[in-house]
Amino acid sequence: NDYSMGYPDDLGFRAGTSFSYLFYDINLEITSPLKIHPYIFNSNVGKKYGSEELKKEIAKIHERVKEVDGTFRAIFKNEDFSEYYNNKRYYSLLKQIHEIE
Repeated sequence: NDYSMGYPDDLGFRAGTSFSYLFYDINLEITSPLKIHPYIFNSNVGKKYGSEELKKEIAKIHERVKEVDGTFRAIFKNEDFSEYYNNKRYYSLLKQIHEIE
């Protein structure tokens, strides 16, 4: 039940859905008990976007996820919030995501 899947350096749902689902083993042609939890955002994406552009993209995607009553998941690393890193950017992004909820 603890498996996440998404693009490590791009925005978007790798499986094309924001809903958790059971993994289908195509070789055995069975649905396994492994539950996949898709994520839309990995903090590595932050390197490709400016702060304001990233906030706009996140807000736009979040609205689409909300329209279908899906789940918005984001992946962050510990270093994203380190005092030695540009942590204000990710604190601001987390605050935005939380406020949208």
